[in-house]
Amino acid sequence: MRGRRWCLGIALILVLLLGAVGAKPLIAQGPAGQGVSPAARSAFVELVGTYDALGLAHDIVVSGSRAYILTDRGLEVADVSNPARPRRLGSCEMPAAAAAISGERLYIAGWNSGLWVVDVSNSARPRTLGRCETPGTAVDVAIAGRYAYVATGYAGLRVVDVSNPAAPREVGCSDAESGWIGGVRVSGRVVYLLVQETYWAGQLVVMDLSNPTTPRNLGRCETDCPMGVDISGGFAYAIGVYGLEIIDVRWPSSPRVLSRHGLEGMGADVCVSGNSAYVLHGGPVPVGDTGVKGLQSEGLSVLDVSDPMRPHALGFYDYDYDGGYDWPRKAVYVSGGLAYVADRKVMIFRYRPPRARAFLPLALKGR
Repeated sequence: MRGRRWCLGIALILVLLLGAVGAKPLIAQGPAGQGVSPAARSAFVELVGTYDALGLAHDIVVSGSRAYILTDRGLEVADVSNPARPRRLGSCEMPAAAAAISGERLYIAGWNSGLWVVDVSNSARPRTLGRCETPGTAVDVAIAGRYAYVATGYAGLRVVDVSNPAAPREVGCSDAESGWIGGVRVSGRVVYLLVQETYWAGQLVVMDLSNPTTPRNLGRCETDCPMGVDISGGFAYAIGVYGLEIIDVRWPSSPRVLSRHGLEGMGADVCVSGNSAYVLHGGPVPVGDTGVKGLQSEGLSVLDVSDPMRPHALGFYDYDYDGGYDWPRKAVYVSGGLAYVADRKVMIFRYRPPRARAFLPLALKGR
C-alpha cells in the first residue's frame, strides 16, 4: 500500500511538471475596443488594463495610486488604484517630453520650453509652480535633492536649483559632449548621461556630483544601444537598435560592457525592478544612413538580469496597436509589481511566472 502511494505521488509530480514545462505560451487579448489588437501574443505576461489618454502618450511615472502621463497635449493624472480600470482625475496643458517625481512635485522636461515644476498635491487640478528656460531641447530629467539634472540634446546637461519651486534657476552645466544627450539618470553622487552619436552608436558618460553644480567627468564607455538607459545596483541598462546592453558601472572611472541581449525589435525603453528588466521594443526603426524608417513588431519583454553576464527572457507580450500610425516615443515604468507602458495609449501589464516554479519546490518539500 505504501509503495502504491509512493508511485502515485511520483506520477502526479511528473504530470504537473510536464504540463507546466510543455505548456504552450498563454495567448492573451486586450479589452475590446481599447486599441490593442486581439491578435496580441504573450507568454507569462498578462494585460491587466488600459487607459485612453486625451493625447498620444509617450512617458509615464507612477507614485502610489497615481499615474502621471505625458502626451502630445501635456500632463494627465490618472487613478490606478484599480489597475484594471484606470480613471482620469485631472490634466494640464504644457509641452511635455519626460518627467520625474519627488514628493508632491512633478518635474517636466518641456522640449523647447525648458524645465517645468508642477504641483500635483491636488490630482484633479495639477498646477504650474515655476519654469526655468534652458538652452537646447529639454528631453529628459532626473531629480536629486534640491537639483534637477536636465538633458538638453546638443546643449548638454543643465543643472537647475529647484529649492524655490516658484523660481527654479540654472546653476551649472556640462556641455563638453559633442553628441545628443537624450537620457539622464542619477544614483547617489553620480550622474549618468546617455550620449547618442548615431542610431547605432553612442556613449555612456559617468560624472561626479560631489559638487552638484559642476559635474566632473569620471569615465565613459562606448555603447551600441544609445536610445534609453536605467541604473540599478551598480549596473547600467542601455537600450537601442541591437537590444539590451548591460554595463558595469561599479567602478565609475572604468565602466565596461558585460553582456548584450538581442530583442525581436529595436529597443525603445527599459526599467529595472529587482532582478528583472522590463524592456519595450519595436515601432519605427532607422534603416541605413538615409533616415528611412521601417516598422517592427511592438511589445514588452521581461528579462532575468540576476546574473548580468547572462540575461535571459522570462516572458513577453507582443501587441499590434491599431491606431494606424507609428509613434516614435514610448516608455515603461514599473511600480508595485506592475509595468505601466505609455505607447500612444497606456497599458498595464503583470508578469506571472510559469507554473513549474510553483510546483517544483512543493515536490521537493514533500520528499
